[in-house]
Amino acid sequence: MGHYSHGERHRSSTAYGVRDRHEYLDLETGDRGFKAPYGMKRSQPETGDMSPRKPRRHRVKPLSPVVKRVFGKTSPGSGPGSGSGSGSGSGKHGGRRSGDGCKIKIINNLDKSIQVKSFSQLRNDFYETDTFYLSNSEETTVRGSKVTREESRNSPPNDKKSGKILRRHNSEPLIQAKDKKSNLTRKRSESVNRYQSNSGTKGSGGGGGASDQVKVSLLGKVRTFYKASKDQPVQYLPPEKRLKLAWVYGYRGVDAHHNLWVLPSGELLYYVAAVAVLLNRHTDSQRHYTEHSEDIMCMDLHPSRHIVASGQRAGPGARSASVRVWGVERLDTLHVFGSRELQMGVAAVCFSVMNQGAYLLAIDDGDEHLLTVWTWHNEQILGKVATHQDHVYGAKFHPMDNNLIITFGKNHLTFWNKRRDGIFDSVDVFGMSSARTVLCVEFEPGGDLITGDSDGFITIWTIDNDGQYYKRVDFEAHMSAVTSLLMLSEVTLMSGGERDRRICAWDSSQGYVKRAETKLPDAAGGIRTLCPQRSGASDGNVYAGTTKNMILEGSIMRRFNTVVFGHSKNLWGLSACHDSDCFVTAGYDRLVVKWSDQHKVIWKAPLNSEAVSCAVHPLDTVVAVGGIDGHLTVFKLSDGSQVGSFRVCGQPLSCLCYSPGGDMLAVGAQTGSVYPYKVGRDGQVYVKFGPMQGSQPLTHLDWSTDGEYLQSVTIDHELVFCAWPELHYDRQQSVWTDSYADSRKARVLVSACRSRDHDLLAVGDSEGSVQLFRYPCPLNVQETAQCHSVKPQSSYVANIKFLRSGRQLVSVGGTDATVLQWRLQ
Repeated sequence: MGHYSHGERHRSSTAYGVRDRHEYLDLETGDRGFKAPYGMKRSQPETGDMSPRKPRRHRVKPLSPVVKRVFGKTSPGSGPGSGSGSGSGSGKHGGRRSGDGCKIKIINNLDKSIQVKSFSQLRNDFYETDTFYLSNSEETTVRGSKVTREESRNSPPNDKKSGKILRRHNSEPLIQAKDKKSNLTRKRSESVNRYQSNSGTKGSGGGGGASDQVKVSLLGKVRTFYKASKDQPVQYLPPEKRLKLAWVYGYRGVDAHHNLWVLPSGELLYYVAAVAVLLNRHTDSQRHYTEHSEDIMCMDLHPSRHIVASGQRAGPGARSASVRVWGVERLDTLHVFGSRELQMGVAAVCFSVMNQGAYLLAIDDGDEHLLTVWTWHNEQILGKVATHQDHVYGAKFHPMDNNLIITFGKNHLTFWNKRRDGIFDSVDVFGMSSARTVLCVEFEPGGDLITGDSDGFITIWTIDNDGQYYKRVDFEAHMSAVTSLLMLSEVTLMSGGERDRRICAWDSSQGYVKRAETKLPDAAGGIRTLCPQRSGASDGNVYAGTTKNMILEGSIMRRFNTVVFGHSKNLWGLSACHDSDCFVTAGYDRLVVKWSDQHKVIWKAPLNSEAVSCAVHPLDTVVAVGGIDGHLTVFKLSDGSQVGSFRVCGQPLSCLCYSPGGDMLAVGAQTGSVYPYKVGRDGQVYVKFGPMQGSQPLTHLDWSTDGEYLQSVTIDHELVFCAWPELHYDRQQSVWTDSYADSRKARVLVSACRSRDHDLLAVGDSEGSVQLFRYPCPLNVQETAQCHSVKPQSSYVANIKFLRSGRQLVSVGGTDATVLQWRLQ
């Protein structure tokens, strides 16, 4: 690998093999073209046309000679500026052709007898040598790794073939060449690959000594990592600060039903992931019940409206599902039961009405959907019965009979009458007729049952004198599924549709004649559930939970306004701002959102494709968003207006990272390649370099704090370090802005972030846990560090970031689109 002075043509050669193709794009003017590589003189046009503005040069320290190829007569003491282009020596690179009778002379102060007179000699005698180090001084830094001929031709090196993990360049000590010269010998076809340091024997650039290596087992594969060259004290005790949930963004409406209530205090009750949220709109504050260990699947409010029952899904391993009964005033757990009866999860939970809510039912989410009834205050089972093999959407106690239970779901609507001996008698009203999928139920004041189905019909069921159930009224209310029913008063029924996004009011006293309707905007999504804004009120003001994880408030006579906003599909992109506690998220719902430190949406902007990554410029001027279609879109961070968009490649851009100075952008793709861009005008202009080819999909990118090295993580949990094409090796210790921690447990650590004060490390894993370590934490798996751990969700923690103040932390989920903000206390 060669380095050249600023006046010479840049040689685009790294371990990844970078091509000499530099494309620029001005996002303000839309101008596109090609520029010469940086460090290479570019002829100016003779006309008066203005050429595109040249982006700011990346900060580079003075180059030290590494490989020097001199054409013509040159003394061994030639300076750094006497080199001439790339190793090919072609006239294209500023030198003479190899056929012009020139000599190539490699000067190495460790062995002055080496002279190369032709390219064939260089190819045959030194094909295993990838790096030469030259110096005219008495001390030098010697590095080099021995590679095979096949590996030297391919870039990047295949770690599976070499059996090594690429090591960061700055992980070896400096040595004194004059003290070790006598110990260094070099054969004709062998590179220098081992050196004796004052502190002991170290490996070459491809690896270190055994004391520097840490072997970690990840998903059945053993990975070798290397400790930092700068030793830092390791703390094994947990940090003094703990994580306290401060705010939950969004609402779970994409796959949940009947999950929104209003408490007597005026607080909104709903759930997101494994957290029950109590939102007070008057004080703009939240309270959280966080005792669940897995995602909440269903919830019901006691008739007294002071007690809540919530059921969670089963966890990995031997952890089964359960139902928790807790109080809303003190958020204290009253009872936990159902671990034996509930195996897969809880499909439905409901309190009885007539006996002051003494009974509680729950339906297991297994194959038989087992229905169990308890007296919840003493956890005594009253009866059990298998309900239906198809999906069960819910169950309700009849408001006038504690022993009558209605279950509904796919192709079934069944009445269950519990006898004193605990045996259930059932009546399936659909029978052998054409069945419908019932999605929601409600009761008239007289006790008749109202159902809404997937075909958009509302049906009123009653019973005759012989005990037979029949349809009293059946009419088409919506163009698609009816997902919510609310008896607002004795005569007014409100219904919500999922796909048509309509809310309709029906007069039950006039045979269910439609009185009014309204339609939600397309951005809000379909109706998931309806509830009155005040308990027992019939003024028409309601809250509406939608399928796009939003809560709106309004009425049929006035417009609906957003109360709670959240992402509705897979969420991967997260980036923190540098000058405030704001942050940006981007997800599969094709939205990029900037959030304020007051938990409000500052702006949101649409995207043309699903987003998988995002990065905020260090100067807080723009935010770059990577799409699943390979396009990079840039927005102004101040107002969310789009600066521009361009195609990087044909694969998802899985990770983005600006350099600390903001003048470089590294784009990691699913193909394993890294696409470097020179950034100018504070994020307005991007100049494309040739890609650095890789073999495995990338998950994370990270710059060193000096901006001279780039660290990448592959999907196979391998770390690859590389120097930037126009940068050189720096003897100073480089510090990485992110790190990783390992655990002997089966979970995989998905994301990690270090605090700005370099004293804490937050880690998110594949089982939904967020862990807080002291930094640095030990890398040896036999010396596991203690940490504070919380588990707010079942899905993996896709990304995690500390905010600017260092007192707050944001984590985002993957498939459940959860956004959680934590406070350190």
